[in-house]
This record gives sequence, C-alpha cells and structure tokens, in this order.
Amino acid sequence: MNYPLYFQYTASNDERDGIAYMIDSFNGLQELSNREDGVIELMNIYEKMPLEPAVLSGSLHGNKTILHVGYVELLLSDKHFFEHLSAQDLVKLKKVTLEKYEGKIANKETYSLFGLQKSFLLGAKVLEKTEYQRKSTAQQQTIKEFIKSYANSEPQLFTEISKIISE
Repeated sequence: MNYPLYFQYTASNDERDGIAYMIDSFNGLQELSNREDGVIELMNIYEKMPLEPAVLSGSLHGNKTILHVGYVELLLSDKHFFEHLSAQDLVKLKKVTLEKYEGKIANKETYSLFGLQKSFLLGAKVLEKTEYQRKSTAQQQTIKEFIKSYANSEPQLFTEISKIISE
C-alpha cells in the first residue's frame, strides 16, 4: 500500500492493463501475488479500508486516498490474485465488495462513476466465478460484456451491472 507509484494504473487506457503491468514490473506486488496468503492479506486490507474521504486522508490511515481503494479493487480483480481465491474467499469477497459499493454510493459526492466502475468489475468477476449459472442468459451476457469492455463500457451497461451485483 505504500508503493509510491501505486497510481500508475490511472495512466493506462485500460486500468486493468496498468495493474497487470505494475504487478509484472514491481517485485513487491510479484511477491505478494506469489505468497500463499497474499490474496487473503489483500482482501483484509480491502475489507478494513474506509471509504469516507475525511477518514481516508486521516493520519491513522497513512494518508490513503480514493485512488488506493480503486488500486486494491483492481489488484483483487487481476488474475495474479483473483485466481488464488477459494470458493469461501469468493463468498467473503462478494460480501465485502457489495459493502464497498454501497459505501461508495453513500459517499456519492466523492465517488464518481469512475470510482464505482472498479467495484462493478470486481463484483462482476466474483459473480462470473460463483453465481454465473444461476443468472439469466441476459444477465450472463451483461456480466461477460462488462468484464470484456470494462474500459469502454457504455452508461447503460453500468446501470445493468449495478442491478445484477446488487441482487
């Protein structure tokens, strides 16, 4: 979390490419992704991460920003971490992701659609892995389309994926 260039993901046309590049080029993230408990520790950070701007920037949290929240969500959604999640981990991550999404909605003056997009991605990936078969064909298509076109998604797709994640 203290990596000084953590925000580099924002310079990519697709933030997922930026995160993948960071993981591949920063030995700290490589080590974390290779640790048996790395994804669990990352989930613990995510779960404890506050969403309120005043709390995020407070000295107790080391001056973290809303970019850090997105950073952790993108790390968790990357294959280097996501593929290490067990079924039990996915259940917990779904719950935490929904809580974070609802927290962002409650702080809508701070979190734009850009901030919500990362929660949508993580939520969609969890649903694809856990509840995909229980979704309607239209919902399955929406999940796949959102994950595929994440960086270039249309506003209507955000609305649809939001509804699916919130069910």
